[in-house]
Amino acid sequence: LALVSKRDGGSNAKVFLIDTSSNNKLTTIDDSAASFSPIGWQDHYFMYTVSRSSVPSWQSGAVSIESYNADTGKSVTLVNSQATGTSNSDAEYQSIWNTVIVGGKLAYATTWYQYPGYLTVSGKQDQLVMIAPDGTGQKVISSVDAATSYFGTLAKNQPQEAIVQVSSVSGSTSTFYKLEADGTYTQTTDSKLTSSLSYPTYLTSPGGKQTFWTEERDGKNVLFVGDANAQSPKTVATLSTDYTAYGWYTNNYLLVSYKGSELYILPASGLKDGQQPLKVTDYYKPDYGLNGYGYGGGL
Repeated sequence: LALVSKRDGGSNAKVFLIDTSSNNKLTTIDDSAASFSPIGWQDHYFMYTVSRSSVPSWQSGAVSIESYNADTGKSVTLVNSQATGTSNSDAEYQSIWNTVIVGGKLAYATTWYQYPGYLTVSGKQDQLVMIAPDGTGQKVISSVDAATSYFGTLAKNQPQEAIVQVSSVSGSTSTFYKLEADGTYTQTTDSKLTSSLSYPTYLTSPGGKQTFWTEERDGKNVLFVGDANAQSPKTVATLSTDYTAYGWYTNNYLLVSYKGSELYILPASGLKDGQQPLKVTDYYKPDYGLNGYGYGGGL
């Protein structure tokens, strides 16, 4: 497990690893003077974004994406933000704020800004990139002129596919693309995919062969289990909107959250008529979620 927490009274949080196979041993992953945003797990790699407010806007490295191998205890930097200039007056800098895990790889978008946050940057390219969690196989999927366009949104619409929004700096138009697990990048005009950019969060089973998600229908939350690509869905329960998908317990049981503070369990095969999920425990969770994050639990 990965944990981002302030635990010793310091001003900054740290990133920790909790080894559940070794008496919940706690290991510090990153204690640098920065703020951290978890991206998610891929196999035994945990990826997260690091933002360093101490780095001036005209210097590179203000933002990076790190990947930690829980087996070896080693970290690798997947990407560092770039910057140019000598002061705020001429600073141009990259932001890395769009990330999604697709097909075992991390996809991220870089965006160039003029200080203090203007989008129009001449002579630079904003990029959509895919990279393996061990730092290999980096590939630029697409580039756009930072003077006129930028990557507005990356959103996972299926377990192995994402929708990418390319927006104009003027705000006049947006173009949408599908990014597939193998890096295939094609334009789409399907209104079902582009109208809201809001999709279910698909939770992958430990074995990687099933997915679990929630959809609201007719005022209730319907819980589905499908294959690894969220196809062939089967309804396992229809509950009130207070219940949402939380995660898996082995490949045979599903965990659901009730009102964000109670944890329930039910069989992955589904509830029989008249059955209700079994309460496991009450719990505390901060008011923070990772929508579209499908490679973990406790969202």
